Amino acid sequence: LFLDGSGTLWIGTYASGVFLSNFLGQRFVLQKPWKHPEEAQISLGAIVQDGNKLWIGTNGAGLLQFDISTGEFRRIVTSGVTGVDNADNNVKCLLLEGDRLYIGLYSGRLIEFDVKTESVRRSLLLDDKRPICAMSCYNDTGILLGTYSMPALKLLDKRTMTVSDFPGPESGGEDINHITALFQDEGTLYVGTKQDGLYVLHGGSLRHFRMDGSFGGYGRMISSIYKDRAGNILVGTSDEGLNVLFPESGQMHNIRRRDGLQDDKICSVFEDGAGSLWVTTMSGISKLNDDYSLNYSLNRRAGMGIHEFSAQSSVVSEDGCVYLGGDNGLLSFRPEDIQLNDRIPPVAIKNVWVKDKIALMDLGNAPVLDLKYNEASIRIECNVLNYLYPEQNRLYVMLEGAEEEWKDMGTSTIVNYANLSPGRYVFRVKGANNDGYWNEEGAVLSIRVAPPFYLSGVAFVLYLLVLCTILGFLFLFLRTRMTLAQ
Repeated sequence: LFLDGSGTLWIGTYASGVFLSNFLGQRFVLQKPWKHPEEAQISLGAIVQDGNKLWIGTNGAGLLQFDISTGEFRRIVTSGVTGVDNADNNVKCLLLEGDRLYIGLYSGRLIEFDVKTESVRRSLLLDDKRPICAMSCYNDTGILLGTYSMPALKLLDKRTMTVSDFPGPESGGEDINHITALFQDEGTLYVGTKQDGLYVLHGGSLRHFRMDGSFGGYGRMISSIYKDRAGNILVGTSDEGLNVLFPESGQMHNIRRRDGLQDDKICSVFEDGAGSLWVTTMSGISKLNDDYSLNYSLNRRAGMGIHEFSAQSSVVSEDGCVYLGGDNGLLSFRPEDIQLNDRIPPVAIKNVWVKDKIALMDLGNAPVLDLKYNEASIRIECNVLNYLYPEQNRLYVMLEGAEEEWKDMGTSTIVNYANLSPGRYVFRVKGANNDGYWNEEGAVLSIRVAPPFYLSGVAFVLYLLVLCTILGFLFLFLRTRMTLAQ
């Protein structure tokens, strides 16, 4: 056993090699509902909490129930009434009201499900059978439905289980098409669409944010809408990051990958029990500060086990645990338990090859490397010595004297330089660990490439001596002729 400076425990065994363990690598828990390989491609989507249970929609297996206390899944069969069969397996949205769970399907069917008896009470099918992608409570008797129909905004009468077009201002003006997200707040309805940005309905007015930058917002493909504790509306998009809408001014602030998000495809936005704001993108999770700047970001390769998160697939349980759905199951974590790997990692220059032969080995901060003019093609291997999710380590290199900017090595650890001109160079490397803590000092290797003999200092001294000798003989010759001529 060996415990290194990063807190990683190395365990050597008699016949099974070496194992590593680090408590920082135990941030997340992944539960997989599928037992058969053919079901592995089914993603988990919309999630709602019902006491100690989660109801989860999928994109091919209908409705699942997850027991928080036991960690077990059950697949819920919604067949048993006329018109509902197992072909309706693609769940797009869920809405829980008391003991009634409303299930919106891609097939255009809406199911009213009794969570106590676990049975279907009623269902309906839209006339055009277009997807139902979003739902929001409207009043005591009605639920708003966001669909792909024309017009797309519908109103469900819960008493009669009938659907009508929503009598909003859009009926006499601009049509709203392909609704993907709905959020209602104090008489204001926010409507996200698949291609036309954001609509805001308030009273008898309709405002259209085209998300082309005119209000500071970007992204026509709306994926989620959320109101934070500051009263601002966070609008996630599938193409251009997250937009913060400030209702009082009507202006937006756009946050993207360049600002630290894992990517620009926003899946969901939520606040944890402490009021901290989180954003899930397709490839990772980010925590934001109160001013919407990045606190930190975690890549999907940081022990999550999820390759792609699903849109609007997040819930914070009553005890503060966060649940996220994706392509490989249900991911859970407790925000207060997440600790970053803040240890500055050592960076080392490991090996140097000259003409495919090892010239220097295990250098650390290496001495000077002297090369002949015909040896000026080299290969350098360097490493970030962090073994907690090492695939997320980052390396930057620069050869001073030949390069003016740092070069991102990506996942590579070897850099090549060919046909270096005679002169002096300094090879520098810096690196970061899996959580982005940088060793800016890095490691250094000085390189001297000697010129060929005919360009060396000794050669130029000889050239000068020869020239002086020739000039001296020429001077004596001319002087002798002048003397003879006199």
